[in-house]
Amino acid sequence: MRIGMIMGVVATIALSFPAYTQGTKKDNQDTQKKEQVARKGSLMHYSITIHGKVQNVGFRKATKEKAKELGIKGEARNEPDGTVFIEAEGTPEQLQKFVAWCKEGPAKADVENVEVKKTSEIKNYTEFDIDRMSQKDRKDSTGEERSDKKSDHKGNPGEK
Repeated sequence: MRIGMIMGVVATIALSFPAYTQGTKKDNQDTQKKEQVARKGSLMHYSITIHGKVQNVGFRKATKEKAKELGIKGEARNEPDGTVFIEAEGTPEQLQKFVAWCKEGPAKADVENVEVKKTSEIKNYTEFDIDRMSQKDRKDSTGEERSDKKSDHKGNPGEK
């Protein structure tokens, strides 16, 4: 009698557990598919240029934190003209909130103007990064001559 009772309990657990697991897994897969379809269908790319006192005030770091909070992917970098350039990808709702934040920026920043260019070009960023090399420096690393003299990382002149 004990064996029959134990077998009944084991059979009940064995029959119930796979059904529960499969249902949960299927629900998760359905949810993930819906999120992916929604994200792909409405994913947009913004090129954003921030003007004002936006360098050396923690703007890029704060931008990365805000992007992570909102689910934005992309990158931010300082430009030689004193602006911060951001490439951002997300849903229209995420990007709207992100641009609104960019118009304020972190406490030490003084944002004067925000230029936003909406494009359909999706670069499929996987996270939000701080790019430490400006577009100009990137060109310089390809061998083109630089028109200005930059300091090295220690703040000393690169040439005397």
